[in-house]
Amino acid sequence: MFAIDKILQNIDVTKLLEHYGFNISSNNGGYTRSACKIHDGNNPTGFVMNTNTTLWFCHTGDCGGGDIFTLVQIMEKCTFQESVKWLSNFYDVDINNLELSDRKNDVRKELDRFVKAILGSRIRNFKEFKFDTTVHQVKKYRGFKEDTLDYFDVGFVKEIELEKNDGGKYSVFNRIVFPIFYKKELVGASLRRTKSSDVPKWSHQPIHIKTSDMLYNYDNTQGCLSVVVVEGIVDVLAFHEIGVVAVCTFGAHLSNRQYRLLLRTGADIVLAYDGDDAGRTATQKAIKLLKNKANISVIQFADEQDAANISREELLALYEQRKTY
Repeated sequence: MFAIDKILQNIDVTKLLEHYGFNISSNNGGYTRSACKIHDGNNPTGFVMNTNTTLWFCHTGDCGGGDIFTLVQIMEKCTFQESVKWLSNFYDVDINNLELSDRKNDVRKELDRFVKAILGSRIRNFKEFKFDTTVHQVKKYRGFKEDTLDYFDVGFVKEIELEKNDGGKYSVFNRIVFPIFYKKELVGASLRRTKSSDVPKWSHQPIHIKTSDMLYNYDNTQGCLSVVVVEGIVDVLAFHEIGVVAVCTFGAHLSNRQYRLLLRTGADIVLAYDGDDAGRTATQKAIKLLKNKANISVIQFADEQDAANISREELLALYEQRKTY
């Protein structure tokens, strides 16, 4: 047996974190969350550690991620070998006559994957986006409360010229405008038709914006213990009206970049894709992608149901009855 294996068999994550002054906000489902003591952060869920694997990451600072040995190296300013000896003393584990080797290959590979998933991607920097037309305030739309429409800055344009991939432009009329913000900056907008005969149903501007690189309403996830993932923007508004923070993936698919952004929140993930074949397929793929990386639960909609086309009372009941995986 290697020294690190024996230490890992005797690990008490909570004891170590409390020793270093981490103020633990939650400890359940195999994940411990706290503000990050490495950079003295104040986000109560900014630091997340998997209590089974001891892999951890900080999504609010530049601390990166690693395993329990890495954490000791950072806190004690020591080498890996010294961290092993320090932990053996801390947990009173006898490692005499055991080989003091480096991490096992499979642990290293899993660590690399974990850290890469958390820190390997960022939303690309977009220039501030501005409309070349007047956007009117919306007070009524699909039964949403006026406060909700104000909160998300929902607007309306009578006519707007949109860019084409070939550099040309075309005009659309009577569109509901949903601004897209990242780090409090307007980076784009999604425009939805008001008449079923108009095409396209949705369009995104500017033309180069990649919605698969972002999550609508992502700015509001900071500090949340759980975040709901939905397909569409209006579903986000529906969850907002029952007091739950949601983000949308702009369709029934969770991209790798969106997956990494979700992990950066450190929150429990609630999947709430539409009640159709595409939504159910997307749910299963997302579960596989997020498994062992976050606590996962699922809201199951009936056929052809989604968050925005049922009553808020029904939505709240489904949220409270969500199934944990």
